[in-house]
Amino acid sequence: MHVVAILNFKALGKQYDPPQSIDRSCFYCLGAINSQRSFRGNSARKIQFSYSIGTQAGKQYCAKKAAQEAMEEGTAIAMGQASIPMSVISKMDFEDDRYALPMMEGMMSYAIDHCPQRAKRLFPDLYKMAD
Repeated sequence: MHVVAILNFKALGKQYDPPQSIDRSCFYCLGAINSQRSFRGNSARKIQFSYSIGTQAGKQYCAKKAAQEAMEEGTAIAMGQASIPMSVISKMDFEDDRYALPMMEGMMSYAIDHCPQRAKRLFPDLYKMAD
């Protein structure tokens, strides 16, 4: 990142003084690029995001919502709270076991802990949703 800034200043014939002279937009642009690159290989955060979707869906399910509606609303809530860029989320395949299992685990875990009677119906409800 600093190399780009140094090259820009040398091209303009200016002295490099990082704290005062680098334009903030340069930092924001380069920071966004670097965060995209560093996030690509970070599957642990993607898995945690999937678990978060499940937890949020479990909260909705315990609030007496149907399984499908709970999954939809839980996904929306988790996406609003996520620190993952939308471009990364859109490339995730939630039918892949790496992401589907933590999602189901999060939902089941929350439902069993917070509404055990309703949790007994969760598997049949999810099965109906899959049809």
